[in-house]
Amino acid sequence: MDQGVIATFKAYYLRRVIGNALAATEKNKDLTLKDFWKTYNILDAVNNIGDSWDEVKQTSMNGVWKKLCPQFVNDVKEVQETVTSVIKNVVDMSKTMNLEVEEDDVTELLASHGEELSAEDLIQLENQMIEEEEDIPTPEPKRFTRQGLAAGFALIQEGLSRFEAEDHNMERYTRVARGVMDSLRCYKEILEEKKMASFQTKLQQYFKKVERPATDPVPVSSTSATS
Repeated sequence: MDQGVIATFKAYYLRRVIGNALAATEKNKDLTLKDFWKTYNILDAVNNIGDSWDEVKQTSMNGVWKKLCPQFVNDVKEVQETVTSVIKNVVDMSKTMNLEVEEDDVTELLASHGEELSAEDLIQLENQMIEEEEDIPTPEPKRFTRQGLAAGFALIQEGLSRFEAEDHNMERYTRVARGVMDSLRCYKEILEEKKMASFQTKLQQYFKKVERPATDPVPVSSTSATS
C-alpha cells in the first residue's frame, strides 16, 4: 500500500478518535479523557477504522497507481495537503480539551505507528495496562433482592392495568396479560423463594429461645434444716 494513502488513513483515524473523545467529554462533563480511553474498546476501533477508510478519497489512491500507470495518475500533491489539513484539525480539537498538542507532535505520532515496538516499549505498555486494570473498580455482581423483584412486578402490573383500562377487547387483554405473566414465571418463583426464606428467618427469630439468667439457689433456713 502506498505510504501516502496510509498516512491519509491514519490521519483520518486519529481525527475521528479525537473527535469521539471530544464529543464524549462534552456530553458528560464529569468524564475525563482517561475515563474515555478506558471505555474505548475493539468494537469502537473497528467502527472508526471503517469510517476512516470511507473518508479516503479516490485522489488519495493515485499514489498506488503512480508507478504502474503514471499516465492515468493526477497530481498527488492533494494527498499531502489532505494530511496537513487533518493534522491541523486534530491539533485544534486537542486544544479544545486543554491538551498541549502541536502539529509536530501529531506528525511524530502518526509516523511512530508504522514502527515496530521495542522491548522497552512493550514493557512500558504492559505496565500501563496493569495500572489501568488496577484503577478500574470491580463491579459488584448482580443479584436479585426481594424489594427489587417486588418493585419490578409492581411496575409490570401497573402497565398491564393501563392496557386493561384502554383496551375494549377483554379477550385480547387477558391473552396478553397471561402471556406476560407466564414469561415472568421464573422471576416469580425467585421472588416466592425469597419471601419464604425471609418468613422462615423471622419465624426462627421469633421462636428463638431466650437464655434465662442464672439464679441463686433458694437458701435453706436453719429451722427447716433441724426439723
